[in-house]
Amino acid sequence: MFAPKSHHKMTSHKCASTMRSLFRCPPNPASATQHFCRGLGFLSLLLLVAGAVPVHAHVQIGNYTLATSAFADEATQVAGTPWTSGCFHRQTYRICMPPENGLAGYGGIGIDAGVHIASDMVFQLDFIDNVVVNQTGSDLVLFDAAFTATSGYNIAVGDSAGFETFIAFPPDRAIYAGISDLYWYDFHGPHWAGVMAIEIELDDFGIAPGALITSIRIQATEPTGSNPLSAAALHSDVVPAESRTWGLIKSLYR
Repeated sequence: MFAPKSHHKMTSHKCASTMRSLFRCPPNPASATQHFCRGLGFLSLLLLVAGAVPVHAHVQIGNYTLATSAFADEATQVAGTPWTSGCFHRQTYRICMPPENGLAGYGGIGIDAGVHIASDMVFQLDFIDNVVVNQTGSDLVLFDAAFTATSGYNIAVGDSAGFETFIAFPPDRAIYAGISDLYWYDFHGPHWAGVMAIEIELDDFGIAPGALITSIRIQATEPTGSNPLSAAALHSDVVPAESRTWGLIKSLYR
């Protein structure tokens, strides 16, 4: 039995054929008209491609301007008493966000939602569509909602191969992020919270310059727990996929 052609391949061939017909040039390869036509076609295609390339969006959190792709994408509890309740959200009477959503940012970005974690709980935040790269200065920031007091954390960094030793970040390591907001806490409120930022340098964990991590683990150090919002890379990178656009451009001139 013959397997049907993939939709992607048919679409690519159809697109290439269409683009060839749009930029069809005289058959004489040595003519000046031919060279001009090919150059014009190439420029036109670049303009079309440029219009199709998405612009990386950014979000402003107080003093921090962050790419929307910089935020941790998933959160999982890896130790401690199972989390059952304790969450907060900017929207009135919003359904309580579990850690999988609250800690990763509602919708994947920002500080719209958070959770309360007890001191024996350890949560892992994973970066899926990007990685955190060790460069000069702070490489990562953890946002925390300070309703009554600033929280302290034990933090570890790592990847699929394992994690470095936890390092204590006491409350005095947190800095005001330049924004406060109102949150509904377990359907009560709203309550004001100052958004605090715990900046993390990968050098402190012995990570080599230019090396990367894909996950962090956090644990509250205060007996009353803590209220993490989300984590975001200050220095991030992604592994680029093979450029389909460049392949299409080359196909036009084979």
